[in-house]
Amino acid sequence: MSSRLPGPGGTVSAVRQWLTVLVIVINLGYLRESLACDEASQSVTLGLTLLLGLAQLSWYRYRIQLSNALLAPVVLVVVLSLISYLLPHHWVVTEWLLELARYLSPASEIVNWRPTLPDTMIVTFLVMGLLLRTRSSFGVPIYHAIAALLLITEPLMTAYGKPPRLVETGSHAGVFVVLGLLLAIQFFGVVRHWKHNSGSIHRSIWPALVFSVLVVWLWHSSEINANRQMVTRGEQLLKAMSHHLTEEVMGNRNAIHRLARFWHVMGHPPSQRQWQDIAGMYHDDFRYLVNIEFLTPDGRVSQVFPETPQHSIWIGQGLDRQIAAEYIQAQVQQALLNGKEWHSGLLPLTQGVPGFLHYIPVRDSNGVSIGVLCMVMALPELLDTLHEIPEAHSRDFFVMAYLNHQLVREWPAEGTVTPWSFTVSLELLGQPLQLVMQPSTRMLREASRQPAVTLVLGLVLSCLLYLLLFSHHRMIRQHHSIRLANVELRREVRRRTRLQQRLEWLAHHDELTGLPNRRDVVRQMDALKHAFPVSIIIADIDHFKRVNDCLGHREGDRVLGLVARAGAMAVGQAGTFARYGGEEFIAMLPTSDLDTASRIAGDIRHEVRKLMLRHADGSLLTISLGVATQEQAPLNIDRLAQLADRALYAAKNNGRDQVNIADVDGSDKAERPDRRGRMNNNHWPEPQTAHASA
Repeated sequence: MSSRLPGPGGTVSAVRQWLTVLVIVINLGYLRESLACDEASQSVTLGLTLLLGLAQLSWYRYRIQLSNALLAPVVLVVVLSLISYLLPHHWVVTEWLLELARYLSPASEIVNWRPTLPDTMIVTFLVMGLLLRTRSSFGVPIYHAIAALLLITEPLMTAYGKPPRLVETGSHAGVFVVLGLLLAIQFFGVVRHWKHNSGSIHRSIWPALVFSVLVVWLWHSSEINANRQMVTRGEQLLKAMSHHLTEEVMGNRNAIHRLARFWHVMGHPPSQRQWQDIAGMYHDDFRYLVNIEFLTPDGRVSQVFPETPQHSIWIGQGLDRQIAAEYIQAQVQQALLNGKEWHSGLLPLTQGVPGFLHYIPVRDSNGVSIGVLCMVMALPELLDTLHEIPEAHSRDFFVMAYLNHQLVREWPAEGTVTPWSFTVSLELLGQPLQLVMQPSTRMLREASRQPAVTLVLGLVLSCLLYLLLFSHHRMIRQHHSIRLANVELRREVRRRTRLQQRLEWLAHHDELTGLPNRRDVVRQMDALKHAFPVSIIIADIDHFKRVNDCLGHREGDRVLGLVARAGAMAVGQAGTFARYGGEEFIAMLPTSDLDTASRIAGDIRHEVRKLMLRHADGSLLTISLGVATQEQAPLNIDRLAQLADRALYAAKNNGRDQVNIADVDGSDKAERPDRRGRMNNNHWPEPQTAHASA
């Protein structure tokens, strides 16, 4: 069978081909932009649509094998994408796909390469539509309808608003345009072939399409819920981090105040041993402390912990040697003189990291200044305490810390980050701190498969529903056609039966009079061989030719019909009255003796006279009859009929309007009516061998 499809004409086919070429050109432009922007997922989708457009163009040019070859890689990518959407991330196949993605790009995930789920389904339905051509019985109309539904879903959802998603599930503008054009060209190229199945398509596609709308709505709701769960997880982690950081800072501040109160109770500066013990415990509790210093009222460093060579050089030096900024020196002098607690903003520390200086004045019980406690805190180590939160070790989020809009710390995540982010603001030692969190694709890889399973299985069920309804409607139509054919067949059988019966009746009956004909008479004569005595009456209408000649054949036909009914009425159940030919009639009377036959013959003559039928000259129409009877076997039908015929001729020759009886020995007797219309038994000479005039 040829794989070519009949086309409507060269012009329409050429228009489809040029439109497909235009779509391919547009596709190439979008693909080049996507590759320049390094958008892997969009590039893969546009690559698939490019192959799909080339396959569609090959199909329109009747290059079916080339079209199928171009569709093979599209089918492979679509299958792998659906596997990654449907199977759990810890399955072997999914892990293999992850390794493939990281082979293409070391820091990438599957989600960076695969098309979005709606785009994957649209490409799937376009491939199926291209492979199945115009076969509406295989579901091509519902494939096109679902593809159009998925194509318009995302713009509609965007128009009516939607919550932010960790990853986009809709089509990029370029992908949207290319898929829409390919779908339109494919649809208008095959829709004309569905006219003969339009009834089945309409009855099947609308329920399936309504079900598809419900499936898409359910998928969209499930997708939103899944995104909300991931968003909630990120927000909870961010809040936990900010809460932990706030508690850490507050705990540090409370510890410093307790240390200051201790020296306040002591009433004198700490000794070397006291300082090492107490400051050492404090330093161990807060690892982000670079060092702790105790300053005398004149601004010189008396104690420092830890006593590293780098820190020990500050002992005994004044404040002007330690702090170059005059503003900070002034603030420290205020802490010494007025007992005012103060902390600096973000400063570059001598250790090469940003940090804070926190000064707390120490006075004795009389309010006399003993000195000042100075805490030097490194900001990166302070922020690293956030990793004490168990959720922070999942590496599902990329976290950045901004202090005064300056990036001070970041924690990388596994995989690439999504474009959506969470932000929480708090205050750190009087400075505005912002924590910004972006989910990684690793988190998306471990997301719930329920929305994807809902969409894929739901759309598969929609297609099955269409196929079921289409087959059911086709079956109903076929049953209806069969039923109509059966009705028509039964009607034809009845018509042919009636025709057969009519033919059989005409074969044995005279159409004009309705009496049995000569053929039936011959057939019945054979059944009289054992019905003795057997009598035969042959009757002939007198001067019937004058009726036809003077009154016309129509009147002659009417006369024959009336005479036939009169004769049949007279014979009744005693035998059979038939038309023997022309104006002659014959009565066969089984088990009837001569007297019975004579009486019946007289009754026939009287019934004909009672009709009061007249010739053109006004004379009464009469009939002549010949009767013959055989009492014993063997029956000789020919001789008996010949005797009855001779008796009829005798009645004709003897004046007509009479019954002539023939004996088996060859004699005949004619019965003439008396004045009262009764029959007498006068004997007549043997009839002539030739017919007299009728």
